[in-house]
Amino acid sequence: MPYIKKDARLKLDLLTEMLESNIENVGELNYVITRLAVRHLIGMGLSYQNISTVYGTLQLAAAEFWQRLVVPYEKRKCFENGDVPELENIFDKPTNL
Repeated sequence: MPYIKKDARLKLDLLTEMLESNIENVGELNYVITRLAVRHLIGMGLSYQNISTVYGTLQLAAAEFWQRLVVPYEKRKCFENGDVPELENIFDKPTNL
């Protein structure tokens, strides 16, 4: 996640909260993310380099989301419910992996 300065967050947090309170499902979330990315890209100027930059930013945001939210959630659920039997202690013994 971009750890931007606190003064830059102030204006963006208010807008983000307004958006979030109006998004009712993941389709709408996807729509908003896509529009923001495309509008930002158009503002930068449509070029391969700018497309690559915006795409890379989306990929990095997804990777950060995965690392900060999905992985800890999955670890918690694995602890609560138990691991997949084939994966329990898979790295504790010699395998063909």
